[in-house]
Amino acid sequence: TCEFKLVSVYDDNREKGREGCEVLTFGTDDLSWRPLSIPNLQKFGRKKKRLAILSIGENIHYIRIVDVESNINIEIESLDLESEGFFSTTLPQGFFSDCYKVKALEWKGGRLSF
Repeated sequence: TCEFKLVSVYDDNREKGREGCEVLTFGTDDLSWRPLSIPNLQKFGRKKKRLAILSIGENIHYIRIVDVESNINIEIESLDLESEGFFSTTLPQGFFSDCYKVKALEWKGGRLSF
């Protein structure tokens, strides 16, 4: 069979708890949204700002700036579409001189770059 996946990543900063990810798979008998748990999403004491959501190759990347007690860094939560599992990457503080001026994009060969 031929399967296609539709991914919904949502983040409503105005409503606490309105953040998450859901997947809908076409080409299967069960056509319903399945919630997926994004790692590190509910850690307390963190201010978050979404930087980008990018679909590159077989992955969806949810990129955000995180501020914990004035320590600012960039977190990347990557969803593997085949396994529907997440893996996390945190860029160290100071990696960029100003995280708020960073843009994420797809580079040659389907690579995530900044």
